[in-house]
Amino acid sequence: RTPRSPGCRTTVENNIHKETAMKICTKVISLIFTTCLAAPAIAGSRNVDCDAGDSLQNALDSGVGSAAPIEIEVTGTCYGTFTMSRDRVTILGDGSTTIHGTLRIFGSQQVVLRDLIFTGPGDGLRVVNSRARIFDTQIVDNGSAGVYAGDNSVVRLSRSQVGNNGGPFGVVAYGSNVYLSFTDVYGHPDSGVAVTDNSLANIRGGSVTGNGEGVYANNSVITVRDTWIADNSGMGVSLAGSRGHLFDVTVSGNGSIGLHVNFTGSAAVYGGAIENNGGSGVLADMHAVFSLDGTRVESNGNHGIELIHDAGALIVGTSHVPANLSGLAAWCGDEESSVQVHEPAEVGPMDDCTDF
Repeated sequence: RTPRSPGCRTTVENNIHKETAMKICTKVISLIFTTCLAAPAIAGSRNVDCDAGDSLQNALDSGVGSAAPIEIEVTGTCYGTFTMSRDRVTILGDGSTTIHGTLRIFGSQQVVLRDLIFTGPGDGLRVVNSRARIFDTQIVDNGSAGVYAGDNSVVRLSRSQVGNNGGPFGVVAYGSNVYLSFTDVYGHPDSGVAVTDNSLANIRGGSVTGNGEGVYANNSVITVRDTWIADNSGMGVSLAGSRGHLFDVTVSGNGSIGLHVNFTGSAAVYGGAIENNGGSGVLADMHAVFSLDGTRVESNGNHGIELIHDAGALIVGTSHVPANLSGLAAWCGDEESSVQVHEPAEVGPMDDCTDF
């Protein structure tokens, strides 16, 4: 057999190396191209100085229709009504940045607002079919609602203040979800927080004080934890055809009933206190029911517990319901209403209330 010449072998090896190199290059180029396609487009940041005449609306309109995130740093006081209609927008203030007007958020997702002040003649924030997170922000002295959430919106407020808005509510939700974390709601002519039409409110920490009514729910669900609901001129918490869960909540010093549950509504109260309210501590009527587990109900202006129109109460755990200012711990206004007590719960004198 005639051996191959060295020159022939070298040529074959070179061709093999070239083919391998081409394959490697092709894979690298494909990887780079795929990575570039996968990487999000960045719209970048905008700086808006409203005191210098910059336009916040122009910044909001930049990149409309794009999925790229945008961050807007705003200083000064911006006057007018501003509309956001794109996703992934962050607006950052410096703590004194003021929107003197209304920010309307329509059909927008992944919105973040931080370190801002909203004040003006209308709503502070109007959120429709959108999702927004608000941090360290003051929403105060607006002519209408502080925060309006509608049409399946989700609004999360954290470490913020919603106060002295005229609208008549502080935070109001229609068919939407609102989450308040360590946020103070105060000084509104009607409810501090109002949710209706299958809405959800989740309140944790902070306070709801000095309103016409503290928290109101109509055909909705609320969960309240570690919150002070006090010194409202009307009721502390009102549940109309709604479900409520209260954990370690203080309902105190309200001008009328502490907790009102009616129209087949229900409430489960764990820990906390319902005390020093102008009316009864808890009033349930119209087929409503509630339970107390480890809760104090004392020093209220009428009865501790009042039940009418086929309402019921279950008192368990270490609950303590002594005689309130009427001289009764519990009063039932009809034969269909009743109270059930399980030791070690302590309940003072009851009038016309029997176990169901």
